[in-house]
Amino acid sequence: MKKIIIVAVILIFCVSAFFIFSHKDSSDSITLYGNVDVRLVDISFQVRGVINEMQFDEGNFVKKGDLLAILDDRDFRSNHKKSKAEVKRLVAISENVNSIYNRNVDLCKIGATSQQDCTTYLNAKKEALASLESAVAAE
Repeated sequence: MKKIIIVAVILIFCVSAFFIFSHKDSSDSITLYGNVDVRLVDISFQVRGVINEMQFDEGNFVKKGDLLAILDDRDFRSNHKKSKAEVKRLVAISENVNSIYNRNVDLCKIGATSQQDCTTYLNAKKEALASLESAVAAE
């Protein structure tokens, strides 16, 4: 009976030693489990607007170049239409100013109109052209 107890104690000792030494981590690191909670993320867009739809949920992985959100483009489209209309308006003004200038340039050459009127026609032509170029660049 003593032999069985001694063999059982030795067996328990060997099994315990095996588990202790076989599961011992050789590095000095510890492993922790948990979640990192990101509360604030800065994102930017090329145009301003209200976010219409998010493409990812919290916790999803994203990589560079992924589409994160879709903006409500009604404001952008409205501004674009206004810009196109402004260009058309300035084209009409420019054509009118050019017409006035072309009708009066010969009169300016022979002195039939005042120098001030001739300068006004030329400056109006330049101003209309500059306004048109500015609107086209902004479109």
